[in-house]
Amino acid sequence: GYPDQALARLQEALELTQTLASPFNRAHFLACAAAIYLNRGEPHEAQTHADACRNLSQEQAFPHWLALSTTLAGSALAAQGRAQQGVEAMQRGIRAWRGIGAQQSVTYQLALLTEVCAKSGRVDDGFRTLAEGLALAEQTDERYHLADLHRLQGDLLLAQSAANEAEAQAS
Repeated sequence: GYPDQALARLQEALELTQTLASPFNRAHFLACAAAIYLNRGEPHEAQTHADACRNLSQEQAFPHWLALSTTLAGSALAAQGRAQQGVEAMQRGIRAWRGIGAQQSVTYQLALLTEVCAKSGRVDDGFRTLAEGLALAEQTDERYHLADLHRLQGDLLLAQSAANEAEAQAS
């Protein structure tokens, strides 16, 4: 609703984490910043914040933020035209997230990956990731990103239809 206000509050929070000398909170807000910049369609800024989060998380041994920032960085890479690298990074991030036993926000990460697949023409991979996200939402009752997953299902169906139409015209 108010992306400029969100950005202003985010900057305030990032500044506050520096004055508090709290690396954990700083990593948290760097990951939030990366996600907000992705939502704003600013992948370069998202990449910058995700990389800062990854670096801090490696230094401080914060496995959750390291995993999530890897996924976010992958999404930013893909949005900058480096889909293969982005998908690989996102898959690493999701595996790492699950590897530490985390369940919360996997549907968000799967929605990000589904979106990258849809936009990069990886329709079959997108449908597999989407099915995993929908099943996980049902299994865990985490429905926060369910609307996004359903929107992405429509995007994939449209992409699949366009691919079938183009193939039919070529034959």
